[in-house]
Amino acid sequence: VDAGLRYLTVLGGGGFTFGLGFFEKPGEFEAVLEAPEPETLLEGQGRWSVLYGPISEMPFGDTDLWEEYGLPMAGDEAYPVAMRVGADGSVRRPDAGMLSDLEAILRALAGTSEDEIDRGRWTREVETHDGPKPVTLCIPELLEPLDAPPKRIPGRLPDRRITEHTLVEIQRFMAESDFRDLDEANAAIQSRFLGRIDDMPSTATTPLEEAQDLIYRAVEARGRRKIQLARKALELSPDCADAYVTLAEEAVEPEKARELFEQGVAAGERALGPGIFEEEGGNFWGMVQTRPYMRARLGLAQCLEEMGRVDEAIGHYQELLRLNPTDNQGVRDILLPTLLAEGRDADAGALLQRYAEDMSATWKYGWALWTFRREGDSQLARDRLREAVRANRHVLRYLTGKAELPLVLPDAYAFGSVEEAMLCADDLEDAWRATPGADRWLGVAKPKTKPKKRRRR
Repeated sequence: VDAGLRYLTVLGGGGFTFGLGFFEKPGEFEAVLEAPEPETLLEGQGRWSVLYGPISEMPFGDTDLWEEYGLPMAGDEAYPVAMRVGADGSVRRPDAGMLSDLEAILRALAGTSEDEIDRGRWTREVETHDGPKPVTLCIPELLEPLDAPPKRIPGRLPDRRITEHTLVEIQRFMAESDFRDLDEANAAIQSRFLGRIDDMPSTATTPLEEAQDLIYRAVEARGRRKIQLARKALELSPDCADAYVTLAEEAVEPEKARELFEQGVAAGERALGPGIFEEEGGNFWGMVQTRPYMRARLGLAQCLEEMGRVDEAIGHYQELLRLNPTDNQGVRDILLPTLLAEGRDADAGALLQRYAEDMSATWKYGWALWTFRREGDSQLARDRLREAVRANRHVLRYLTGKAELPLVLPDAYAFGSVEEAMLCADDLEDAWRATPGADRWLGVAKPKTKPKKRRRR
């Protein structure tokens, strides 16, 4: 094919732009992944793309041809446009040869099976307007050994499970060693666990431990590599709950994700055995081997809530908090907005009281809303609203509609930050809108704050 089409990525993971993006060199794709603002590298760089959208976004000439020839499409939002936008803003359309190459690539992708993808390299013979063409496709990372270290993206926050992986290895190492004293044990640990965890030989001995090691690699892998590692983990042990979690997180259909999370919960129960749920209830997260089960159950609860099965989700959230009252997973931050939105104020009040020392914006604004529901515009309600504003004044702008939430929410925040405000407003918006008079009260009762001097970072 043309040199400009030899490397491609499937667009759509972000949920906004769908199609194919092409690169002339692999390094160009890596640069986009590493860029803090990828759009600046993609716009006007003279790369080919095939984008899907509504017919209103097609050039008039394309629209006429599409209707004249009755060409097929997958849906109303799936009209394709192929173009190359130059650095000067000029638009180049494909000639006959380029169009034939694009057709062959699209047909090869459309006909590809899951098994072919898992092989990492595959060839399909496709029929095009210019006759049959063989197309070879390859995902290089899938051809690497399973124990190859993942390619990390600079600037991306490491997954917390990487620390858990180190803890698991230390526990296994300690279990099979016999040290005279604590100093000898510490010295051995320092010597054994020096450097990157991926570069150290694994201490796994059982199929489940080997499967879990693959998942620890999968959490920092990208794209199809995650799925490959998760499937290999299940081949080693069907009791690997985290493998189902990884596949569920990559699933497109909600029903498929729910099914995978449920399989993960069942796998975790098999791996742990029935006794541990009563014997260790209240101390569950402190046992590393329980964490895959906890992740699967939290994923299932969130999936059920998104599907409208809210009561079932609440039951799972409450059981997770029973097993792990210290709430290392942040379940309460999900449960509180859900209880308030569902009008389960008694349960919300008990949860607020249970974690009364929580200093997050979600908790402070949750207290204020709950108190307003019970007492109206009382002094206590106003006091709690003032506490909430002191905790994070930015939340008001989003709850009152003076600022719009971004389409993509942040994945990290600091107390009092704009990022925390976005997450808090997104969590509590439904509950706030469902409370009669709360919007008006928020505007009237909003306390005045003293202006602060700006400081440079």
